[in-house]
Amino acid sequence: MKPDPVFWKFANPVYLFAVIVSVLIYRSLMEYQHAQVEFYGFAENKETDINLDYPVEIVRVLVVPGQFVQKGTPLAEVINARIQQGIEEDNLGIQVLAAKERIGQTEETGRIEALELEKSNRLAAIQQKINQAKSELAYQTSLWEGLKTIQPTGLSDFHPEKEKIRSLEMEYQQAMASYDQEIKSRKENARIQRGLYFQESARIQSGIRLKEERLQHFQITAPHDGLVGNIKCREGEFFDAFVSLISFYEANPTQVKAFVHENQIIHVDLGDTFQVGSIKDNELRYRGVVIGLGSRIVEIPERMRKIPEIKSYGREVTIELPPDNALLQKEKVRLSIFR
Repeated sequence: MKPDPVFWKFANPVYLFAVIVSVLIYRSLMEYQHAQVEFYGFAENKETDINLDYPVEIVRVLVVPGQFVQKGTPLAEVINARIQQGIEEDNLGIQVLAAKERIGQTEETGRIEALELEKSNRLAAIQQKINQAKSELAYQTSLWEGLKTIQPTGLSDFHPEKEKIRSLEMEYQQAMASYDQEIKSRKENARIQRGLYFQESARIQSGIRLKEERLQHFQITAPHDGLVGNIKCREGEFFDAFVSLISFYEANPTQVKAFVHENQIIHVDLGDTFQVGSIKDNELRYRGVVIGLGSRIVEIPERMRKIPEIKSYGREVTIELPPDNALLQKEKVRLSIFR
């Protein structure tokens, strides 16, 4: 019985080789689908910038970078610079007010002295005219007395010099009353202005005392258990509102920032679970979940490359860690997953 021609056809070494190659390719594809996806990242603690919503002066810094502190531990002692600035402005305001009051009093005193001098000169001039009129009247009277046989008609009833004297004396009294009234008014105005100055000064000083009571040194405390990061302030420095004073980290890393090679990005998706293992300690292994994926391809940092000397590119991946891990801040970790 002759062998089947079909059998001999498939028994041909070429066909056998093709079949073997196909099987190997299939097995390779299957192994690739289940191959291990591995890349590197670093543990990252959640960072909080500590600042205040008003300017402050740093009195004392009570911690050092890297120090572990519990919630409520004092980190720094500060003064509210806004209140301090307000006190300084109020003190300056009192000085300005006092200077204005002194200038006002000096000006008012000068006006009063000028009025006194003007009054004295005016009254002296009128008095001089009165004296001249009286001298003229006395001279005329003496002339009539020398003429015994002729009597001056109506001398006792009307005489121009007498009328002039009465008019000047009335002018004298009116001028003196007018000056006295204006001088009195000026003095009263100076008294009122001085009273207003004392009232305003007392009001500002009362505000200063109230601010000084509020101007107490107070402490910035740790918002939760954690590590002190960068201390960006020093004693005696002033900082504006909302400027970061101290960076503060969670006690344990909460995330891993990793970089998956661009050839493997199709094997990583949101919600995937990875094994996060410490490079320095093989016993430290944790379960992490992908919670974020970068939107573009970036250069992988040298520290995160499998071969540091060769530039490579990939996608940033954010993985959430369990809170009870023992990883260190910025510690390099290995991430692996099986499909």
